[in-house]
Amino acid sequence: MIHHCKFAIDHIHSQFSCPSDLQLREDIDNGRKLRTKVSTSSKAKAKLRTRRKQPARQLRLLLIGGLLFCLVLGGSLGYYIIEGWGFLDSVYMTAITLSTVGFGEVLPLSPKGRAFTILLVIGGVGSAPYAFSNLYKLFFSEESRHMWRTRRRQHMINRLINHVIVCGHGRMGRQAVANLDRKGLEFAVIDRNSEVAAQCEKDGFFAVTGNAANAEVLQQAGINRAKTVIACAASDADNVFIVLTARGLRSDLQIIARANFEDTNEKLV
Repeated sequence: MIHHCKFAIDHIHSQFSCPSDLQLREDIDNGRKLRTKVSTSSKAKAKLRTRRKQPARQLRLLLIGGLLFCLVLGGSLGYYIIEGWGFLDSVYMTAITLSTVGFGEVLPLSPKGRAFTILLVIGGVGSAPYAFSNLYKLFFSEESRHMWRTRRRQHMINRLINHVIVCGHGRMGRQAVANLDRKGLEFAVIDRNSEVAAQCEKDGFFAVTGNAANAEVLQQAGINRAKTVIACAASDADNVFIVLTARGLRSDLQIIARANFEDTNEKLV
């Protein structure tokens, strides 16, 4: 069952007044025709994007690690073969040469050893800093910290069961969140605005940035384990598409939807 403009979770009944909204009325009338297309194409795109993101980062990390490994291995083998040094001395000489720290030679070098050291410095002076700088970006840059925070948040959302997904954190969305929080119910918020989602996280709520009509975003919010979806976006068209996508993913899901116009109700049923 889909409820309109009424939040009825665990005996919470709060009637909200709905302001008029003329935006995208034509899209609303076509909502039912897009139902099948939204549910199937969104699932396919969500899986494709998920597959593309992770391998790219893993490949970059593999290439950088492989570059460093080849430099150290090549340098160590060079000193081992040319100078006849032991393993530890060869690796140590390679490390201080690539890092350009300026330490003295481990053992006296032969002319061939000096020529090899020159080649190692030329090859490593650009490659090693490039590799280390990219490793730093991968693990310590702002983008990386944001990625780790996102992963941690997603891991926590993945542990939610029978929770509520609030789509839209506007005036009505904030009231829904306040009711859910007051009742001690678990929930996650979806909003297009990244600043709004960030503020929700600061307030101690789980939040996902994105369009709630997108299957991938709903899956990030845990729709497969959710009990209820509250569609309270500002536009009736947005709410129709959210309902269609959510219903396409979970036919047994309880949906509470906001409707600004009476003729929208039949499209939400």
